[in-house]
Amino acid sequence: MTERWGEQQHAKRVQQGRRRNRWLAVGVVALLVAIPFVIGVIDGVRGAPRDGVPLPIRSALILGVTALILTYLWRSWRAADEYQRATATLCLAAAGLVALVVTPVAELIGSIVGQPLSYELPWALAVVAAIGTWLWRRQR
Repeated sequence: MTERWGEQQHAKRVQQGRRRNRWLAVGVVALLVAIPFVIGVIDGVRGAPRDGVPLPIRSALILGVTALILTYLWRSWRAADEYQRATATLCLAAAGLVALVVTPVAELIGSIVGQPLSYELPWALAVVAAIGTWLWRRQR
């Protein structure tokens, strides 16, 4: 029993972490669905339906989800090895470079053509560059 104690403890910690992350994700999704649902039911019972979820509750939900995502990303970054960190850094650098270069170029082309700039194009190209960098790094 003692010869595999360290491996068992590590596997137990990994399993607990996965279980905790799973329950946390289920809880967040349940809150994101339950809070607007309860507000809608209360508004329906009162007979005064409104536009939707009030701004403070919406802001709190957005901040909670953002905090959850940032916590997950930070923990994933800490758990990643050197190769995964380097890949993530390269992908973010490619996306940033494309977004930095494409936006002014699209503005110049838009002023020449006479069309207003759509900011979805530079962001979409930045996402494509990040995914392309990740795939290129994965194939190498």
